[in-house]
Amino acid sequence: MKIWPERTKIRLKVRYPDKFSVFFCPILFLLFCLLAFFAFLAFFAFLAFFVFLAFFLSCQKSLSMMLSGLFLFSFS
Repeated sequence: MKIWPERTKIRLKVRYPDKFSVFFCPILFLLFCLLAFFAFLAFFAFLAFFVFLAFFLSCQKSLSMMLSGLFLFSFS
């Protein structure tokens, strides 16, 4: 005795992927990864700028003297 008779058997329809999902989805995924990577870099550059700004403001006199000495030394 068959559990599934022949007339009630579910036939799976083979659906080939369209061109959008084959070509554009990997491209969109790579673009999203690049966007996330550059956002990550921009966030850390933003943090590094504020850390440098805090360092520069905390020792402004000695750092400015050091930078001016380096500038004069490089052109002498």
